This record gives sequence, C-alpha cells and structure tokens, in this order.
Amino acid sequence: MSISNAHRWLEICEKQAKLLENLSETFPQRQRQHTQLSQSWRRVAAEIITEQPLK
Repeated sequence: MSISNAHRWLEICEKQAKLLENLSETFPQRQRQHTQLSQSWRRVAAEIITEQPLK
C-alpha cells in the first residue's frame, strides 16, 4: 500500500526519534526507554520506505 504523504511521515518519524533521544539528556534514568521508543519510530520509517513504489 502506498502512502500519499510518505515524505511527511518520514520527517515526523525522524523528529519523534530525535525528540525522544534528546529527552535522555534531561531524564537520563529513562535512557533505555527513550532508545526503545526512538528505535520504534525509525522502524516505522523503514516500513514506510519499503512500502513505497520505486520511482
């Protein structure tokens, strides 16, 4: 299935991943959870990329 706004979704995924990673600076005790969540956003981005038709 193609996502018509895939480029925007990729931007959102990256912003979310970076936001979570930056939270570890303020809340270092949650670094493991932040890392797991940021990796999840990057997996979503990878799924979006693999689902897009070649141009």
